[in-house]
Amino acid sequence: MAKAYKSARKASADPMAWFKETMLYFVRKDAPASTAAAELGVWCYALLSWRKKPYVLPGEKGFTYHNAGGYISVLLGLALAFPVEIVGVHLLTSQWSVVAEPIEDGDIGAGQRSSSPISNPIALSSMGSVLIQGA
Repeated sequence: MAKAYKSARKASADPMAWFKETMLYFVRKDAPASTAAAELGVWCYALLSWRKKPYVLPGEKGFTYHNAGGYISVLLGLALAFPVEIVGVHLLTSQWSVVAEPIEDGDIGAGQRSSSPISNPIALSSMGSVLIQGA
């Protein structure tokens, strides 16, 4: 195993190639070796590659994803959408769902019972059937 890893490391500067050659030594099939190499590559890049220069093919230019990805825009969009959606869901459940509204408001749980279905003469049970008080 160490011999396969060392020869792969001498042949290429790409860690994914190192892991794939080493895994091919173990399993001798391409699909499982590629899968295992991808998993090992994730751990290698996540834990062992801090502050290292990225592997870049000759003639290519390296870049980082935080400069090219635009994920700040996605996070900003989600941060703006969540409060609006939370208010919308709260208003819809409080208007139309007798069962979901106390759950959403936190009235049910830890041994508490909701007063909302009891105050309504016609209410939905948890199974969706209609309950009529006094019948």
